[in-house]
Amino acid sequence: MEKAKFKIKGMYRQSGATLIEEKLKNLPGVIQAKISYESGKGVIVYDENAIEETKIQREIESVGEYSVEKIEDAENKENSSRPSLSISIFL
Repeated sequence: MEKAKFKIKGMYRQSGATLIEEKLKNLPGVIQAKISYESGKGVIVYDENAIEETKIQREIESVGEYSVEKIEDAENKENSSRPSLSISIFL
């Protein structure tokens, strides 16, 4: 079992989150899907032997005009765009 976390942009109502959850729960290999309209995020538990993560992402995008990005990828982009601060102590 694997767990994937996604940032979903473009949801403007709770009904969008509900539609995504229903679509994912009907996919073979998806064990659990929780989509939050308020946070714009989704957590999907799935059997990696039955379905690929990219298929889940495409299915979310197909429900509406949503932009979907894996949260780890999104966090890495945010961190790389921030200036880094390093502190050195000389003795």
